[in-house]
Amino acid sequence: MGDSMNLIHALQQENDFFKQLLFNIPADIAIFDTDHKYLYVNKLALSKGDTRGWIIGKDDFEYCSAFNKPMELAINRRSYFTEALAEGIQVEFEEINKDKEGKPVFNLRKFFPVRDQNGNHDFVIGYGINITNIRNREKLQKEREKDFRHLIDAMEQLVVVCTHEGQLTYTNPMWKQTSGNDSKNIFDIIKSSGSHFLKNFKSYAASEQYAYSNKVAWLLDAQKKKVRLSYHFTKFTDYNTNKLHVAVFFTNITDIIRAEQEHQKAERAARRLSQLKSNFINLVSHELRTPLSIILSSAEILEMQAANQFQKIPVTTSKYLTRIISQVDKMTKLLTDFLLISKIESGNLALQLSSCNVVSILHKVVAESFMPYKDGRNVEVKTKGERKLQIADSNMLQMIFENLLSNACKYSSGKPAPRAQLRFQKNKWTFLVVDAGIGMPEKYKREIFTAFVRGSNVGNIEGTGLGLMLVHYLVQQHLGQIHIKSSLHKGTAILISFPLNTFE
Repeated sequence: MGDSMNLIHALQQENDFFKQLLFNIPADIAIFDTDHKYLYVNKLALSKGDTRGWIIGKDDFEYCSAFNKPMELAINRRSYFTEALAEGIQVEFEEINKDKEGKPVFNLRKFFPVRDQNGNHDFVIGYGINITNIRNREKLQKEREKDFRHLIDAMEQLVVVCTHEGQLTYTNPMWKQTSGNDSKNIFDIIKSSGSHFLKNFKSYAASEQYAYSNKVAWLLDAQKKKVRLSYHFTKFTDYNTNKLHVAVFFTNITDIIRAEQEHQKAERAARRLSQLKSNFINLVSHELRTPLSIILSSAEILEMQAANQFQKIPVTTSKYLTRIISQVDKMTKLLTDFLLISKIESGNLALQLSSCNVVSILHKVVAESFMPYKDGRNVEVKTKGERKLQIADSNMLQMIFENLLSNACKYSSGKPAPRAQLRFQKNKWTFLVVDAGIGMPEKYKREIFTAFVRGSNVGNIEGTGLGLMLVHYLVQQHLGQIHIKSSLHKGTAILISFPLNTFE
């Protein structure tokens, strides 16, 4: 007797346990008889205890009628219930209700019949799970996908999505417009062009690499023209199939490559033209130097002969000889400038750096050409600061000084003589030339360092428009700077500065 009581007690405890488990399980559970009458409902199915008691023995039609629920709900449930009984299988369906605030509530419901020992249907278990959050997330995901799709569709890039085997699952409008190809496999469309697209695709698809970029693949467009593409791979998982896909972003670089090729072609043509110009200038200079030297020496010999013979040559003859010598000097300087410009433009001008006495170079230039100048004026030169030897090209420094002083004198004729100053400071040395000449028009200031450009106010003053261009370049070669301040009809001040490079 005692053992029987213990057994009954144990069974009762087990029964209570499963009742509690069933009652509190996080899913709404209902048990029906074969007529779709409620035999049991748990707390999640109906939260109010009196309602749970009331519904036993009733069906969903009675429930919907009593609690003002849509009758479609009962009809839908009865349909799936009947199917589960008739087929003897589990039936799954989705049900949409509304909460107190009128928001949709999504439930995933299932009916499955339970048979007795004789194989007859004994009762049917129904249960449901609230999947509202899942559906909301799916809705948000779809909205995001829709937005993303719109973005991809609007891109100027060619975008395709492929399986790992290259089967196309999506192509954006730009791809369709460009390729004009309805093939379902990307390898039938994209041709390799040194970048081995097929090899790179398969290698990337098989790797754990997230992204990969390369150049260049190409395809034949709708007009059968070759289109060059750079491409970028990236992976993503299709949430519907849970399979990895590869997205390929193609950028049409045909125009860029064509522009680069045209640019390179133009550069080659420019270099060839520059070389031809340099060759021409060198040839002309060489061919002219000899006859000019002959003319100059002949004129000088005539002057010497007349002097040695103590013969007074006619004034006109002397005038002509002076003119010849002057013009030959002018032509020789012009040829020298042309040759220097040719070397500058071709990049063949190399500075011959050495230790230079800047003060001595300046005084030599002034003594030889500006003391006095041909109009009788003497250029005033001052030096400030401690004099030190500088690392520079002495010939180029001499050319800088000559050009700046010559311009100052030439464009200030009839005015006080130009002033020049060398100044040695802590980290730099400067050379300043100031004149009281004609000044520069505003437009000329912007073009002053361009070859053959001269101001509109120079009148009959001789010049080639090369001097300041040469000065500018030579100053830059010495890592220096040049500054110009000029006022029309008042004069010009030119300041050049160089880093103080010295031998201690």
